[in-house]
Amino acid sequence: MQNSIFTLIFALLISIPSFSQDIHWAHIHASPTYLNPAMTGVIGNGDVRFIANARSQWNDFTNGYKTTAASADLKLVKAGKSAFIGSGLNLFADQAGDLDFTTLRAGLAFSGVKALDRHSKNLVSVGFQTDYIAQSIDYSKMVGFESEPLLNQGTPNKIQNYDLSVGVGWYYAFTWHSSFYVGASLSHINRPNVSFRSRATESNEPEELYDRKYILHGGANLRLAKYVSIIPSAMVAIQGPHREVNFGSFLKFKKDPKFKVTDRFFYIGMWVRPIWEGDLPGMDAVIFSLRMDKGNTAYTFSYDINTSKLARATYLRGGPEISIIHVLDANGPVKKSHRVKCPAF
Repeated sequence: MQNSIFTLIFALLISIPSFSQDIHWAHIHASPTYLNPAMTGVIGNGDVRFIANARSQWNDFTNGYKTTAASADLKLVKAGKSAFIGSGLNLFADQAGDLDFTTLRAGLAFSGVKALDRHSKNLVSVGFQTDYIAQSIDYSKMVGFESEPLLNQGTPNKIQNYDLSVGVGWYYAFTWHSSFYVGASLSHINRPNVSFRSRATESNEPEELYDRKYILHGGANLRLAKYVSIIPSAMVAIQGPHREVNFGSFLKFKKDPKFKVTDRFFYIGMWVRPIWEGDLPGMDAVIFSLRMDKGNTAYTFSYDINTSKLARATYLRGGPEISIIHVLDANGPVKKSHRVKCPAF
């Protein structure tokens, strides 16, 4: 009886990662290469970009999610006068739950960016990324039941996979200071097996395959006045039975038109994340963001306030999120004289 109960509970625990969404970021504007490999190397007038993101969620009432990510991408090499090839490295770590379910990812991305006109106002890009994924779980932290029945079946506590993603993007600048972009990506094309149980030595359990994830996203930079712009962004993600929508905008401004520091801008913004899960319509979270650009570095802090039914347990607390983006604006692999002038995000 005990073994049967243990098996049932463990099956539920291990199935959760198989049928859930990928980890998401609240500030979609600060994780471009995570959304779409076609954004690799699209760095404005810079040559190299470094991004660091960190997020913590639901740690007030359970052992929630702790997520960190780091990436570096660059304009790698010219491909004629109106195109270049970009490349990037993406690292990702996430830990969640009382059993320390951990996911580590390392991805290598490549992109091709092509200007469709002589002034580089109209750009298209394509990209792909291949990932190595390692996942683990700590059976010793199970409370109430012993892990021997599971281990005797040869169920591993670590699994490894390889993953493939592709994406496309289009960027258009209709004035010197105003532009917009749209993109789409497809992740988990090869649908890796994420089941621990099916890999047991003595198991006839079927494989649990990662659901493919489809993302449509876009944004704009619209100048309203000499020192004021709005920067909206939006995303729709579909993965298996799950739907995620996220949309909102930054207001970008200088403190004062007479503010003498020319390379410093301030942003305040709000995004909303509706629930789109079959018969559960409503609002999942409201996200507030603050950002400051100082020179070639952007600092962003976001906080999502939980507004779903889970708010009874979280007391409206969601998760803080921080991001730092630094761009090297140097005479790197692709010279500034190159025709392709990418939009900045």
